[in-house]
Amino acid sequence: MKTAQKGFTLIELMIVIAIIGILAAVAIPAYTDYVKRAKVSEGLNLLAGMKVPVLEYAAVNDNGDWPNHPPVIGAATGGKYTTKVEIQETARRLSTEFTDSAITGSLVLVYNTTTKAWKCTHTNMEPRYLPSNCRQ
Repeated sequence: MKTAQKGFTLIELMIVIAIIGILAAVAIPAYTDYVKRAKVSEGLNLLAGMKVPVLEYAAVNDNGDWPNHPPVIGAATGGKYTTKVEIQETARRLSTEFTDSAITGSLVLVYNTTTKAWKCTHTNMEPRYLPSNCRQ
């Protein structure tokens, strides 16, 4: 009479460990890219929160000037992953830079005065980290 095997063989355990290693090798880089995209989206959310106050400030002024810095309109000037949020009044742009050294460049919202619409652009940023509406 044969007895049933109790437990796993060494080969079976090594195969399972190899499979886990391969999955981890694929998942970890994808996860780090996902985290970087989340950090960039925080910057876009900060900029999006400034759009209406900036335009309201310009509407109140007779000559349509924009505020020269975010605290004038009560906007947040930075977040957990952004170093600064700037208003560039002459170019009609809102921009932000990031604290993570792996995320180079900045995210920019540009206001078009003829179409009265905002356009999301970037400077020197890898497209894989950008939100979908900022890719071109």
